[in-house]
Amino acid sequence: MTSNKCKNYLDALSPYLNTVIEHVNAQYESIGRMELLTRIKVITKI
Repeated sequence: MTSNKCKNYLDALSPYLNTVIEHVNAQYESIGRMELLTRIKVITKI
């Protein structure tokens, strides 16, 4: 992938990534770090 194509791809993807980041931040603030990591299956409850 050329650098221009890569830049265009990232520019197109940027709004979606920003939305995901905003959602994750909101979840982090409302339910806390451990619960968020558990819900997205980064960690499992024992």
